[in-house]
Amino acid sequence: MSTSARTSRQATSIPFSEAQQRFACLGEANFLIVHFDSSDPVTLYEGDVEITGDVDGWELELGDAQDAALIVVDGDLTIHGTLSWDTERPLGWLVVTGDLAVDSAWLKYRSNVLVQGNLTARDGVFGQNGDDDGSLFVLGRAQARYLVNCSYFYMHLLGECSAVIVTDDRNSNSDAAGRGATVVDERERELLVPDVVGPRGFNIQRAYELVSAGADIVIPEVLRRQAR
Repeated sequence: MSTSARTSRQATSIPFSEAQQRFACLGEANFLIVHFDSSDPVTLYEGDVEITGDVDGWELELGDAQDAALIVVDGDLTIHGTLSWDTERPLGWLVVTGDLAVDSAWLKYRSNVLVQGNLTARDGVFGQNGDDDGSLFVLGRAQARYLVNCSYFYMHLLGECSAVIVTDDRNSNSDAAGRGATVVDERERELLVPDVVGPRGFNIQRAYELVSAGADIVIPEVLRRQAR
């Protein structure tokens, strides 16, 4: 089912040069400028967007991106389901000028999400294999049961954070532990439930399945001890 069938908000297309003028964050973001020419199309949703059901990030884009895609929601984006974005070749950017609320999110490879407001995830946000430019930026508050990132998928959490962070790179989460988060290194296997630890280490796919089902992936006693 197309995204347009699940939300009344229709998207328009504007050139990147116009998007830069309208949204300061694009003009200041060198990581975007190097990938986009002034005439490249940007998919724009003006106002709040609410979607019922799971959605793939490419469903939000109007065109057929060959090199890079930029989607801007000028307002809040609420997804009553899972946001999945798995993009190996075209670079993908989703910019939300307001708040982003999802049940869960699964981001891989070259998918990037920038939230200028707050992030709320009922279950969790998972990022994997980001060594080819994958990232999550949250400028406001981040609230989730779990935020999980591994294999060079960077999560930049700049505000207060209410979540359990499971990561293989504490540096990518700045000082989130000092702003409310519990940070667990995925290589500390004794802190994780056995079901997410396999012969090759941390199994992020299994972790996603458990968190989506309401289960913990960090041993509950560890969470209680760190909460004291």
